[in-house]
Amino acid sequence: MIATDAISEGYNLHRAGTVFNYDIPYNPTRVIQRVGRINRINKKVFDQLFIYNFFPTVTGEIETRVKQISTLKIAVIQALLGEDTMVLTSDEELQSFYSKEFLDEMEKENELSWDAKYRNLLDSISSSNPEAIHESTDLPKRTRIRRSNKENIGVIVFGRKGNDYSFKFGTDQAEVSSITTPEAIRLFESDEQEKAQEVSEKFEAIYENVKNNLFSRKKEVAKDPGLVKAIEKIDELITIMPEKKEYFEDLKFVVKELDAVPQRVTKEIRAISKETLEEDINNLIENVPHKYLMEIRETAENIDEGEESLILAEELE
Repeated sequence: MIATDAISEGYNLHRAGTVFNYDIPYNPTRVIQRVGRINRINKKVFDQLFIYNFFPTVTGEIETRVKQISTLKIAVIQALLGEDTMVLTSDEELQSFYSKEFLDEMEKENELSWDAKYRNLLDSISSSNPEAIHESTDLPKRTRIRRSNKENIGVIVFGRKGNDYSFKFGTDQAEVSSITTPEAIRLFESDEQEKAQEVSEKFEAIYENVKNNLFSRKKEVAKDPGLVKAIEKIDELITIMPEKKEYFEDLKFVVKELDAVPQRVTKEIRAISKETLEEDINNLIENVPHKYLMEIRETAENIDEGEESLILAEELE
């Protein structure tokens, strides 16, 4: 593969074992990044990796001093941080100053993720008691039960609509909040011997409120003044630049109705100035392409059009 320096970041080329650097930059960290494409931790295919660097000729070195400057900088970096790979020349001395810290971080990464416990449990049950798996998959939709839980009191509802799913938790007839999948699974978790109970008289009112808000979109603009100002700015831009009306209308929908852009984007919108209008708009469109906005709208519309299914509701008391 022949590539420019653009491939020096963000690519995993662990199946390669050799890097040829035809253009050595003054900043040697660029070379380190290039080498890092094949020097992947725990993913290398080859026991040895080879790096070939093409420095200028003697005449070229006198003019550019590329080798002198780059090797001096790499020596400073290695003196401060250490290194486990020769990057520029075979004269480099390898030493690691933070090996313990590195190994500790690797150990943390190897710890079980939040869902590994439940995946392992599911695999165990599938092997030891496959009938229980069949029974659980045959549970009728809209199943509702009550369980004792001193930490959380309310109703949790799990539903699916199209390709989307949602966990919502209601504490009374007015309060409904979204909860993450790990939080929801923790609330659903129980012992094998635990017996389900009939739901109480309070269940129905809370359940109806949660159900009605399970996939509801925001009905009003958030109280965040920054978001309000961003929407006002978009309205202003629709008037000023009618030729880009379609883009700004999609942007407004994604910002106002879906709240699906990061804060840095709303900040960028608010900062648009009439003095640098064209430049600011071009930067915004580059950072938030119209195609990206259309994909978000399409995803939201597919969710809206999908069939809504209430899978399970659980009352916690």
